[in-house]
Amino acid sequence: MIPNESAIKATVDYTSYKAAQERALPKFKYYAQMMAELRNTLDKEIRPLMNH
Repeated sequence: MIPNESAIKATVDYTSYKAAQERALPKFKYYAQMMAELRNTLDKEIRPLMNH
């Protein structure tokens, strides 16, 4: 679980993303993919730093 997940979603500019993409994901899939990628980044890059 990511703390403040709803606050993170509230700051995402889906409208700009959709305008810039030829084949934009639907909003719910976009949020799901964004949060999955954030979790992945946190697990691979941030968590190891916290363990040292």
